[in-house]
Amino acid sequence: MKTIHHATLSFGFCLLGATSLCGAAFDSGSTGAHGAFNPTTGTNLQLPPDGIFHFTTVTIPIGVVVTFTRNELNTPVYLLAQSNVLINGIIRVDGISSGVGTLGRGGPGGFNGGFGVIQGFPAGDGLGPGAGTLAGYRSGVFASPKGQNTNVYGNTLLVPLIGGSGGTGEPSNTTGGGGGGGAILIASNLRITSYGNIEANGGNCGNGNAQGGAGSGGAVRLVAPIVDGNGRISAYGGSAQIVGAHAGPGRVRIDTPDRIAWRSLILSANGEKWTVGGQMYVFPPNNPRLDIVEAAGQVIAAGITNAVLIALPALTPTNQTVRVQATGFTTNVPVTVAVVPEAGPSARYDGEIAVSSTNATIGTINVIIPAGSFCNISVWTR
Repeated sequence: MKTIHHATLSFGFCLLGATSLCGAAFDSGSTGAHGAFNPTTGTNLQLPPDGIFHFTTVTIPIGVVVTFTRNELNTPVYLLAQSNVLINGIIRVDGISSGVGTLGRGGPGGFNGGFGVIQGFPAGDGLGPGAGTLAGYRSGVFASPKGQNTNVYGNTLLVPLIGGSGGTGEPSNTTGGGGGGGAILIASNLRITSYGNIEANGGNCGNGNAQGGAGSGGAVRLVAPIVDGNGRISAYGGSAQIVGAHAGPGRVRIDTPDRIAWRSLILSANGEKWTVGGQMYVFPPNNPRLDIVEAAGQVIAAGITNAVLIALPALTPTNQTVRVQATGFTTNVPVTVAVVPEAGPSARYDGEIAVSSTNATIGTINVIIPAGSFCNISVWTR
């Protein structure tokens, strides 16, 4: 029996033109429905299904660490505020380091590492567009090449917002791969001031003589009329025991019309790719997206808000198809469908969706779904 674990992901990597809104009012989109967020002790927030928090204000005191529990679709974190955001403590969406018998989970919006060898089953590759593989470079990559892994993804605008990729599992023991750093966007109608830390780092791979891969750094984006403070922003890749197997760094993006105030922030010097601009929006208009709407003959509703599990009957052929719906694109969309079993090597299949308008268009990609293992199937643009 072959079983597919499907996550509907929205990865439309498109560059949008620069927009300067100096002097214009900025609306983060917060409704204020979640009130003021001012924790006094370490706090873990359960992400809502869409990942969006609608605060009036955000105040993180010194010594307070704020973390997040992923939702079912593993969306990024969106902290939206109607008024000021003040960070004196720590906001953290790091990927988790792996250990003996465990894989590292990606931070919210990031991707898990692969499984190590368990009960005689071979180790598995990591998840994500830049995942580490047993057949290649074992640590994940995001913003720039690292070692032999040149599978760079994302763009400098962080539109769409996406986290880091996972490392591969250990090929000779149960240690899994490190998880990719998560993705977080913080937006305020007025001001973001940070004297603390904002972290989206990749997870390490095990300890001792582990030969698996680490998770790549994630993504941090700040959007407000004024962004200031002297806090640190980091999105570096995790480390692995193999010489030279550190994972690739993530991305940092600051969008603000104020060209001076942000310059006192400390941007971690660990290879992160960071840029500053004036993209004064949280979600761009006509935000393009991809949805897997059919896998191995089973129809999946576009925009579904829960994970999908498909069980194929015994003796089902391994040659199958995945149908992908593209919405909001204006040109043909080159896509990659990844089939990643929990045990054994992953495979990627390229195709192109012919687009005639911004309305939904569906393309079909031929894939092979291996027998005898749970598989994660995902899609992104190339």
